Amino acid sequence: MERIHFNTLISDESFKRLKSKGAKFRVERLDDDSFENELFKKVKKNGSSFLVARNREEFLTEYGNLLLLVKEIGEFKKITDEELEEIKRINLEEKGSFSERIFLRWATDTDESINNEKKSDQSKK
Repeated sequence: MERIHFNTLISDESFKRLKSKGAKFRVERLDDDSFENELFKKVKKNGSSFLVARNREEFLTEYGNLLLLVKEIGEFKKITDEELEEIKRINLEEKGSFSERIFLRWATDTDESINNEKKSDQSKK
């Protein structure tokens, strides 16, 4: 049977299913740096899938996948739930939410918080 090369981080459950099917495979255990790098690759890949989800079911699946990956990164970085809740609270106080759906086209104010949001979209005028 022909080999299919994946070269990607897989979940523990995917690994168990692969073993139970009796498939031949080659895996390796990653060191911390490689694991972190591969987690971020997965976030990028799954983030792309999230952005093109066409319906609620696809969106929910991709949203769940992203949340699992972000949680895994948080655990890897040893971020506690308390730390996360505190930074979310601070960010909400400082930056607010998006509940009013305000889209800024331009401004004469050079407030740093506005500039930070603008940096990611410099090319669209």
